[in-house]
Amino acid sequence: MSSNSELQFDGIYDDLIMDHYRNPRNRNPISKPHIEHSDWNPFCGDEVSVTIGINKYDRISGICVVAEGCSILQASASIMSVLLSDQKIADVLAFFEDFKYMMDTSCLSSSTEVSPEIAALRTIRKYPVRVKCVMLPWVTIRDAVKSYLS
Repeated sequence: MSSNSELQFDGIYDDLIMDHYRNPRNRNPISKPHIEHSDWNPFCGDEVSVTIGINKYDRISGICVVAEGCSILQASASIMSVLLSDQKIADVLAFFEDFKYMMDTSCLSSSTEVSPEIAALRTIRKYPVRVKCVMLPWVTIRDAVKSYLS
């Protein structure tokens, strides 16, 4: 694919992804972060850096995710940062596993509730080569939290 214009999303999901790409959330530096981690995709050069502050209740008190690369990567990073804000740090790993399952599974049960943001990212599954773009921020934060908890 030569450009993002070749990707076809589903109406409102296109708007949601493009909004997070054009106006990424949680890119402000965290003072005195408890967790810092970076990762990259050697095939395309996409990079993600995550810094997290944790409060005395073991909740994410601040998160900064800087993603450099394609629009899908940047939107995924922004969406992830919003969804994980104020979550318990120990719950991040379960959140990652649930998200990975949703990205890997073609069918979800009718009782599965999915936020509009997650539903938007799931539309990328139509382009298997781009799933890695969606997953890189999530893998980065999973690795960061695993390292912190060990």
